[in-house]
Amino acid sequence: MLELLGENLRDGVHPTPGAAQLIERLSPSLPITIASNSPSDIVARVVATLGWDHHFTAALGTEDVVHPKPAPDLYLLAAQRCGADITECVVFEDSPMGATAARASGAFVVTVGPDAAHLGDLNVPDLTDPRIITWTPEAIS
Repeated sequence: MLELLGENLRDGVHPTPGAAQLIERLSPSLPITIASNSPSDIVARVVATLGWDHHFTAALGTEDVVHPKPAPDLYLLAAQRCGADITECVVFEDSPMGATAARASGAFVVTVGPDAAHLGDLNVPDLTDPRIITWTPEAIS
């Protein structure tokens, strides 16, 4: 299955609308980590395929923790890798399982799309929403 997925990745990966702009805007001033319920190898391949390697502090997958989502472990490790307190982190999540994990971690949760809308602190239809485009967080030193 991983071989087949790897072959499909070569054909191109298409991020959620607005994701590239958000990552490019925030990564120069904030640490950013991917915390995915996919295998770590696949996460690394997707990040490399998109050419986003230099934007992320870490790219985490299921093998990086004992308990993947819906446990909060991936998000807690992501915050640790960023040198941040999880309660000062913002998680963008598009699935109910991921949103449940993010809420359990103590992060502020932005749900993207309708699937997990009821589980977030804020819900946006997509990452081109004006609340996301105009968001200007500041890195705290």
